Amino acid sequence: MCVCEDASHGHGPRCLRPSTVADHWPRDRRELVAAGLDADDPQYGRGLCARCHNQHTAVAQPGGWHSR
Repeated sequence: MCVCEDASHGHGPRCLRPSTVADHWPRDRRELVAAGLDADDPQYGRGLCARCHNQHTAVAQPGGWHSR
C-alpha cells in the first residue's frame, strides 16, 4: 500500500492506494549516488502509488534527474 502521508496529494492522513512505484526515501537517488550508496537497495526506498510519486517528484525535483 502507498505509504504517502502528504494530504496535499488529495487523500487523507495516509494514501493507502496500491503501491506501484519504488520511491527513494528519505534521500533521493542523486544524494544516494553522490554518497556512494546503492540507490537500488530497498532500505533506501518506500512504496508509493504513481499519483503520489509523481506529485512528490514534481515538487522535490521539478526539472527531473538531469536538472541539477
